[in-house]
Amino acid sequence: MGARMKTYYNIRPAVIITAGLIFGILSGYLFSTQNKYFSMLVLFGFLFLGVILTAYYFINKRNLFGFTFLLFLVALIMGAILYLTYTYSNFSSVGSSDFSGTVVEIFNETFENGKYNYSLTVKGNFLDNQNVKAYINLVSENRIFQGSEISFSGYFYLSTSCEFTLSTGCYYIAKVDEKTLQIGNVLGGADIIKRRLLLALEETAGETYGFNYAIITGSTAYVSDALLSKYQHLGIAHVFAVSGLHVGLTSFALGKFLGLFTDKRGVSFIFITSILFLYVYFCGFTASALRAFIIITVRNFAKILGSKSDATTNVAVSAFIVLCINPTELFGAGFLLSYTVYIGLILLTKPLTNCLSKILPTSISNVLSPCLVAQVVSFPLLVDFFGYASLFSFIFNLVIIPFVAFMFPFLLAFYILLALFPTGWIFGVIPNLTFTIIGYVLSFVNTEAFLISGVKFLYSAVFYYAFLYLFAKKFNFSKKTYLILHIITILSFILLFIIINI
Repeated sequence: MGARMKTYYNIRPAVIITAGLIFGILSGYLFSTQNKYFSMLVLFGFLFLGVILTAYYFINKRNLFGFTFLLFLVALIMGAILYLTYTYSNFSSVGSSDFSGTVVEIFNETFENGKYNYSLTVKGNFLDNQNVKAYINLVSENRIFQGSEISFSGYFYLSTSCEFTLSTGCYYIAKVDEKTLQIGNVLGGADIIKRRLLLALEETAGETYGFNYAIITGSTAYVSDALLSKYQHLGIAHVFAVSGLHVGLTSFALGKFLGLFTDKRGVSFIFITSILFLYVYFCGFTASALRAFIIITVRNFAKILGSKSDATTNVAVSAFIVLCINPTELFGAGFLLSYTVYIGLILLTKPLTNCLSKILPTSISNVLSPCLVAQVVSFPLLVDFFGYASLFSFIFNLVIIPFVAFMFPFLLAFYILLALFPTGWIFGVIPNLTFTIIGYVLSFVNTEAFLISGVKFLYSAVFYYAFLYLFAKKFNFSKKTYLILHIITILSFILLFIIINI
């Protein structure tokens, strides 16, 4: 009985249900962008497989398995419907339109000849659609902030660049008629705080104000291009994206703080979840911040129930929720990178630590393994999405991440005080000095020397990740079988990789 219960637990229903949703979204994507007959064949293939597995386990009276695969079928159909409904309801014909909405993210801000030049994302009402995002370039005599209300007349068209839509999250691009541009000062509560924070940082932090602002809010609009490029080339630009690092550290710090006053899990969960939600709201509900919030909330909720936290199930549940909110997230660089790294850390950290421990001290292996895993599993995606990846990013992460992990909770508290009270600048003296020193040191680093570029993984990445999964040894194969499978996988990867890059 014990062995059977263990087998049931290992099936992880949440993983199978999430897999069904993902396959459904892929089927919907194929239907809307590729040959419809082929997409229907793929969908019915998944359905046929699900029906066979469901029937098999019900016939053998293994009802938990059967019920799980039945939910797989439901999630599969739901995923296809979700994707098609979302795309058809949000993307309409293009043309001239009046726009009114909110600035969601500022990608670039420069000041030349007495005017501000912006590249930014707006979200609002145009082309008869509500709450649709578009990417615009505009010139303004007045400064624009994240959260500013703007209105203009312009021509909207659908982007044909996959890389563009994945990096910006916008399917529409707008050409603005500058004469009709109007900027309002109607800001929400979080935007007012962010604006005060930005202005206070400009007055007190000198040249590092953009760096400080990016660390807290995730917006790199005010980071110098030179510094941002260095962080990107070194593979550590993720410190600017509010994600698992930021939300996880905040959750950890809040948990330690509450532990001084109460040991009631329910009270701690409600308080921590509320603060994290406010922080994610403060950051504008960016996709990376929302993903991290959902993952950590699911994990904390599992602790409240008194159940053993299963990292794989937590990641699957969070991915299910994120994709239900926006099924097109599945094709975004942020989604793929974050969940690939999460899953890689779960599967590969322990096996790699065991290998390294044979040649290195255990303490060093425990620190080195997660950084190596993160680089290895993200490498193909970075090269394909951004055209390059840093060969030694794990070394720079080893130096930078521990520092950010230690400083971030204090930084967050300091800069909230700085935004709320004029005298709060005192708390930022040490972080500002530290970041100035880091920027000065990096100015001497030739980041171009660490880059790998000019190659594509594309479909060969399937064999790359298959090799890594075999390394995790999740199957009960003999060593000889593993060796054979590894050799076949490597040869297949090399062959397809060469064909793609010829």
